[in-house]
Amino acid sequence: MKKTKNFNFSSEKGIIDLPTIMIFALVIIVVGLSLLGGGFIENLISNISTNSQESFYLSDSGIQDGLIKITRNKNLGDETEYENNPNITESGEALSITVSGTTDKTVESSADIKNQNKKIKVIVNIDDDGKVTFSSWDEQAE
Repeated sequence: MKKTKNFNFSSEKGIIDLPTIMIFALVIIVVGLSLLGGGFIENLISNISTNSQESFYLSDSGIQDGLIKITRNKNLGDETEYENNPNITESGEALSITVSGTTDKTVESSADIKNQNKKIKVIVNIDDDGKVTFSSWDEQAE
């Protein structure tokens, strides 16, 4: 009589499940980390864009301040440059306003918010009647 050997696979029933679960978990971890990294980069880009816009608006308000001072005092900046560095209360912000020139006045405003610097330069002309007209309005690259 011939003896046959029976294999009992019931004790090794879940052996293929372990590598499958590990590969599935690895895929989930990789996808999760890529989403987390993408979210971090999007947040960083959003903060830089917001700071850049705030810096532009602050610089623009400095130009408006300089223009108001020119309309109130037509001789502002004739002899020497007028400089105004108003006190900014929030940390990381700086604003500088400069007015110079005689008939063609140059108003420059530079704002810096968290390393995002914007500079605007405006040239205005004042005629004999005291009328202020714009010659140019430029945002300068820094």
